[in-house]
Amino acid sequence: MAKKKKTEENNEKSKTKTLKRYLTTLVGLPLVFVVFVFSNNYVMDVALALVAICMMHEYLHCFKSTEKANPTAWISYACCALIGLTHLIKEEIGFKLLVFMIPLIIFILSLEVIITEGKKNIIDVMTTLFGILYIPLSMLFVSLIRGGTPALIHRIYCGLLFATSWGSDGLAYIIGCKFGKHKLTPISPKKTVEGAIAGIFGSIGFSLVFILIVNLIFNLTISYWQILIISIILAIIGQVGDIAASAIKRYCGIKDFSNLLPGHGGLLDRLDSLLFITPFAYMLFLMI
Repeated sequence: MAKKKKTEENNEKSKTKTLKRYLTTLVGLPLVFVVFVFSNNYVMDVALALVAICMMHEYLHCFKSTEKANPTAWISYACCALIGLTHLIKEEIGFKLLVFMIPLIIFILSLEVIITEGKKNIIDVMTTLFGILYIPLSMLFVSLIRGGTPALIHRIYCGLLFATSWGSDGLAYIIGCKFGKHKLTPISPKKTVEGAIAGIFGSIGFSLVFILIVNLIFNLTISYWQILIISIILAIIGQVGDIAASAIKRYCGIKDFSNLLPGHGGLLDRLDSLLFITPFAYMLFLMI
């Protein structure tokens, strides 16, 4: 009897979480498109910087709160804030600065180890460096995708980026919860092979529907075959990104990075796959 009651309570909690997840998506989806697809470059860059800072806070907190590492916060947040300057700097200068920043950050973090007489160690350095490469560097590619020319095409690419990521995540979650039987990886026990396959089809479906609508509205001829191939590649990469985020949470012994988004966890929980796909999407879109 007690077991049955507990099962019913778990089912009720699951339904509540799913409802919150759908409501958050319903509110968040239009907001994302307004800010990252329809706004100008400067507004988008500032929004990207703020989102990156929020995700960085979740990332740093998960290591510090569990005492797994003590990453350097100030340089991590500073790198996130710099995204807001993306379109204020000439592109050719920006790329040179970006290349130089990586050795500069390594130098600063190594210097911090010396100054603190070992209170900061190599684990702290690597955790900080990984966070910078993982979050602000990946988010920078969203800005580069959206800020390209011709402007209309690159706004479409930015919308496609979100359609691909969310299509994959959404269908993988739905099918995985209802029909998932075979575990995908012990790193993330809730992920299933069925969910992963569904995620690829979700990415394809959302991307093709998005491009169909765009082609009809703007009288364009964006290739469906190219989008099909790109969506499959990005769906697979995005799922690797999702598992990578799960590996961080598993190492730190937490379930979610935060509870900022009802039903989803934190921003980093929601955008983990997007972070992985943006650099690859940037290169793939250059080939179209």
